[in-house]
Amino acid sequence: MVGKEGFVVGLDMIDEQLDIGISFQEYSWAAFGYSASNVAFHKGYIESLKDLPLDPEPFDVIVSNRVVNLATNKQAVLRGAFNLLKPGGGIYFFNIYADR
Repeated sequence: MVGKEGFVVGLDMIDEQLDIGISFQEYSWAAFGYSASNVAFHKGYIESLKDLPLDPEPFDVIVSNRVVNLATNKQAVLRGAFNLLKPGGGIYFFNIYADR
């Protein structure tokens, strides 16, 4: 979705999840006809985005699927995400809520 010029960063705290993403890396860039991967994976916690080896404001969009609801410090999550977004960037959080 980001095209040849875009770059995607994946973050997870679980080695097995990172391994799944990494295992599809070569297949994906070859399937799209790219000469190299445009994806990087990092191990870490969503509450500690500031600790990742990333420059400030590199992202146009941040997407989180069913993670923020599990975070113990949601303020740190939002602060870290905001600091990684370019001015005018967007944050998309998808979470599940159930009352039973």
